[in-house]
Amino acid sequence: MKKQSITYFLREIAKKVYVNASRHLKSYGLTFSQYQVLMLLQHCDTLSMSEIRDELLITHAGVTSLMNKLVKKEMVERGYSPEDRRKVMVTITERGKGTLDKLFTGHKEFSEKLSESLGKDKVEDMKRSLRLLLDFLDGQMKE
Repeated sequence: MKKQSITYFLREIAKKVYVNASRHLKSYGLTFSQYQVLMLLQHCDTLSMSEIRDELLITHAGVTSLMNKLVKKEMVERGYSPEDRRKVMVTITERGKGTLDKLFTGHKEFSEKLSESLGKDKVEDMKRSLRLLLDFLDGQMKE
């Protein structure tokens, strides 16, 4: 059997997580990108369109399209910054927060199933390994 590299496993895991998450999000009428916006706003409450664009690494047109769809779904609201009327600010609505709460229930159930399947010791080992990987990647990004 051919020995696979760590990057192979990371790529396969990322692909499977994305596909499964997208399927779950679709049942709530959301795309993965829309979910990312809601998550950002859940943690920051209000962000400018530019901040969202920079955080998600998307174009100006891309963030505008995302916001139009989320506003239409009543998940976010747009307004102008009181300090600078040129700056468009985005805030998550109660409906958006409620949708995230429902999604978190699904995340929690998945996490519990994974933990039960692997066992406590393997889960702790995996967390340590993933922390090492994140620390390594953080160091690479600083270079």
